[in-house]
Amino acid sequence: MAIKPHRDKRFSFYEIDINGYKAVGILALYSHQDAHEGSSSIRLLGHEAVSVSHALALRKSLTQSANTLPPCMLIADIDFSVLDWHSQCTLVKTWFEPSVGGRGKSKHRVYDINNEQLQSRLQNTLLQQQQLLIADGHHRVFAASLPGKHKIDLPIWITSKTQAWVDSFTLQVHLSAPVSVDYIDQHFSQYDITRTVDNATPHYMLQINGQSYPYCLNNDEVGPSTLQIYQSDSLKIQRVIRCAIAALPQVLYCQSSKECHKDSSGLFMHIGIQAPLVSDIFNAAQHGEYFPEKSTYFIHKPVSQAVLERITVDCA
Repeated sequence: MAIKPHRDKRFSFYEIDINGYKAVGILALYSHQDAHEGSSSIRLLGHEAVSVSHALALRKSLTQSANTLPPCMLIADIDFSVLDWHSQCTLVKTWFEPSVGGRGKSKHRVYDINNEQLQSRLQNTLLQQQQLLIADGHHRVFAASLPGKHKIDLPIWITSKTQAWVDSFTLQVHLSAPVSVDYIDQHFSQYDITRTVDNATPHYMLQINGQSYPYCLNNDEVGPSTLQIYQSDSLKIQRVIRCAIAALPQVLYCQSSKECHKDSSGLFMHIGIQAPLVSDIFNAAQHGEYFPEKSTYFIHKPVSQAVLERITVDCA
């Protein structure tokens, strides 16, 4: 597997700003087939399971000349600030994108690197990386790794572990009959989930019948052997609540959502989940553990590759 420059053997910087929270990264290409001198051979860590049928459908799109999918978001243990990159680049384009995930509009900037020494430092920095975390684009990465007669250079955006902003989806639960919060308390207690009465930061926030109730997952009874099953606290928090919901007899279905829909019938409840730590996601992925589907939501979203192609073509 190889990571190489995006265009004409040159990297470009791409910055996304959401309400002052900035994530900067480099635009590059990932090739499963290539691993030659001057390119980096890196292990890509996935933290979500993939559907083979979906990946096969995506592979056809990736082999087309006009790829409209956004670059895959990869996270590296790199501090771009030490490179003093901003003073060595030229701003090529600035534009805004509509709100995604209820976080407001995002500001996007693409920079051309006008210092060859910085280009070389980026190349060497990537060569030193042994693994990258797949934040967004698991199916695209898997599709690009499938055998086929067409070689795929997959566009990627590599950002820093310290700048990645991850949130959690809300669980929207549809019930067959209304339930009381006391009933939920009793059921959750079987999974060591208890309602908080102090100022501790809750792991979960239950919204039911127009009221909100905070809950915490009790770790007092968890021994080292049990904790190892989850590899990280964030993974445990995500898995246990889903097990508890699945065991509720009144549940018709449960789905992940970024927005809560108000309901007065008592047949819906929503559970907000504490945002996972990027370090916990890394730790789980290193041990081959997958987070539940639709449990992690990385806030910074690159635009489509077609847009970036039109912009980076001006980067000389």
